[in-house]
Amino acid sequence: MSEAVATKTKLYRQSQQDISLEDALNQVQDLMPGAIALLYSPEACSFGRLESDGRVTICRNGEQGWQEQTLDLSPVFEVRVFNERAELRWLSIPGSKGKAVLISETELGKKFADDTGELSYLKAAEQTYLLWGEPLNKVKQAAPANWSILSAARIGTMPVPIAPGSNNQTIVELRSREYLGEIEPYGNVAVQEERLMNLIWQTKQRESNHE
Repeated sequence: MSEAVATKTKLYRQSQQDISLEDALNQVQDLMPGAIALLYSPEACSFGRLESDGRVTICRNGEQGWQEQTLDLSPVFEVRVFNERAELRWLSIPGSKGKAVLISETELGKKFADDTGELSYLKAAEQTYLLWGEPLNKVKQAAPANWSILSAARIGTMPVPIAPGSNNQTIVELRSREYLGEIEPYGNVAVQEERLMNLIWQTKQRESNHE
């Protein structure tokens, strides 16, 4: 479901070539403490949290139940770290440490110096992606603070960095904002950029995409 909203007219963008994921995270840790991380590795696509010291923590189930732990970033080949303020993207590139891109609706100072620019757009639209699964019983999940465990037959269990909702909140949505602009001289409009923003609980399923 999309809903047009009035927003600013610019999206600020910075990027850096040949930068490691660790260095990219350290560059933005003061802007994004506690931000959500969407991580891709050969083993899984999972959620984590960016800590104030630049570490990424995840939630895993072991012999002592669900516990928060620091993630080894070496297998990760793509990351999107986001909050309401900004989004950092990092992608591993063969022959290079990787590329980082930072986007925001407000100027954030000089974090990445290789390329900077401004994207002008006509309007922005809110978008949501429905995450698979419903929360486990709070007694069964026994998750660390500010984590919830979603479960579905097709995915098993999936920890997400969001505090448990109320009893009637049974689905989690990933909110994003799409930026629309003209793509050719004839006035056709298309999505030029998208920024992930946060995770929220909903009390009932709405028409949305799946992530």
